[in-house]
Amino acid sequence: MGTWGFGNFQNDAALDYVEGIADQLRSQLQAPTEIEDLLMLIAQVDMLRVLVEHCNARPPEEAELIALRDACLAIFDEEKEEFYSTPEDAAERRSIIAKTFRKFLKVRKDWD
Repeated sequence: MGTWGFGNFQNDAALDYVEGIADQLRSQLQAPTEIEDLLMLIAQVDMLRVLVEHCNARPPEEAELIALRDACLAIFDEEKEEFYSTPEDAAERRSIIAKTFRKFLKVRKDWD
């Protein structure tokens, strides 16, 4: 296909590069039962969302995102007392995690 527009990510070379990065991120999101670093994982989720939304990367399936969201929130609920000194701080962080997945699920739906 080569080039299909004038944008920075509207050519095969740029899309191949983006997909390489996205593949690395997607592979790290595959096993929600083995989450070791929740903070890093949420950052990776949001980075992948940006690549999907702005750089034409292929998103994970909706069911994968939902399973990952549920696993992340469950882990957060189990571990929040270790990281947050007040219930208000924990609630704010949980809200941001949930919002991250809501945004990605919307981007996913719009991508179809």
